[in-house]
Amino acid sequence: MKKSFTKVIAAVLSVIMLFSCTSVMSFAADNAERIIKHSEDLGVRMFTCIEDSFPSRLHGAVSEKGKQDVPVLIHCLGNLDLLEKSSLTVIGTRNPNDAGVKAAEYFSSEFASQGVNIVSGLALGCDSIAHEAALSVNGSTTAILAGGLDSIYPKENRGLAERILCAGGLLISENPVFTQTNKYNLVARDRIQAALGDGTLVIQTSINGGTMHAANATLAAGKPLFVVDYKDSTADVVQGNLLLKGQGAIGLSSLQWKENSEFFIGKLSSL
Repeated sequence: MKKSFTKVIAAVLSVIMLFSCTSVMSFAADNAERIIKHSEDLGVRMFTCIEDSFPSRLHGAVSEKGKQDVPVLIHCLGNLDLLEKSSLTVIGTRNPNDAGVKAAEYFSSEFASQGVNIVSGLALGCDSIAHEAALSVNGSTTAILAGGLDSIYPKENRGLAERILCAGGLLISENPVFTQTNKYNLVARDRIQAALGDGTLVIQTSINGGTMHAANATLAAGKPLFVVDYKDSTADVVQGNLLLKGQGAIGLSSLQWKENSEFFIGKLSSL
């Protein structure tokens, strides 16, 4: 791990050397060693995109517009076997209504019960519900963070992150330890959510919701995108669902699941 990560640092330092700035080079080298040591202390493993051990799904990471956007580094804490397991990304608003809460609980637990790993972003709302639902049926779940793995965001979910790890789950980030969460890496994180799932399920989102980033990246990658159908489609919090369905997403209701769950499971292995 240390050797591969040092190669990346060496490449960065090579560029810095072109500017012959001794103070900058010294700072970069010291900071790299600090990151490596803290990561090792926490048990965080790091992989570069040029290594054979780099998660294969992430080589297919694309932006919302379909442009290849593979993370240079990925940082992992927990069960690495989940990186190769059949997975569904479950995402949605931080403020779901009652129907959305029930949908997130139901579908996350149903897919997890079928042996599907539930991927989400550890955010409040739909993400947290998805992780919790997977754990409730002794299923597996992966949380993708925007900041470093030493700084769980939001702080309200530190306990959830611990439970995920204790249950054999996985925490992932493209950013190193000491990196704070901000609006930019939150958006960047969404393409990784789309990449790590064999498909994506949108619970609830408004048209301008942050969920749309990962949903659009899923469509751009040519992966199946599911959206929950609701009897009441007038709420603002489901207007994004309707828009995505018009763009090719597959509607999913509890009745459809009960009648043909094999169809939806099969979609995840059809690529």
